Amino acid sequence: MSDSAKNISEVGKKLIKNVARLNEFVQELKQEGYTFLDYDNALLKNGWLIPDELMVRDIMLLAFQFENNQIDNADKFLINYFKKQLIRIKRELIKKYPDREGILKEAFEAHKKKMYYSSTILFISQADGITENNILSGKNFKNFVKRNEAHPLSELFTNPNPITSTFYKKKLDNGDETKINRHGIMHGLILDYGSELNSYKALSLLYFVSNHRNEIA
Repeated sequence: MSDSAKNISEVGKKLIKNVARLNEFVQELKQEGYTFLDYDNALLKNGWLIPDELMVRDIMLLAFQFENNQIDNADKFLINYFKKQLIRIKRELIKKYPDREGILKEAFEAHKKKMYYSSTILFISQADGITENNILSGKNFKNFVKRNEAHPLSELFTNPNPITSTFYKKKLDNGDETKINRHGIMHGLILDYGSELNSYKALSLLYFVSNHRNEIA
């Protein structure tokens, strides 16, 4: 057998082992029927958008934790992930949107200085701008869904979630006013959103729509 054939064989064996491990992990979490949309929704219901680079195993574990009230553990994992990737994400965003460089630098600087009210609203506003309000504004989103009914993002953002849902203060339960919500924050209706957690959640939104910008327009 040639060296190249041996290498292909080894890769195949490793792939089979990885698939087997993944299947075992699915069985452990009892999520056999889950789809990636289910994972997306599990995180989105808690104010997070999944980074494209995250390992499937990590995504599955996070979904399991959120669905089983292990929210603090899931939040800590995602905060640590974004904390480690902060510089890279900043560079990528500025490279993609050089016309937004000044605003993006200020948003990341505010986050670094723990000015989380500023960083959160700036991250959200840039997500708004990048998508031209197509998924974050009610009327525009409805039009987007009509044009793209079969699009995965249509289904994802149609489902109730704290980020894109319209903010109604009278309907909130105790403590819900501190949750991240684009409408409530951008219109000054939520006053207690300035936390590290919400800043990272807002960044996850910005990073997500940046990675899927071409799909959203």
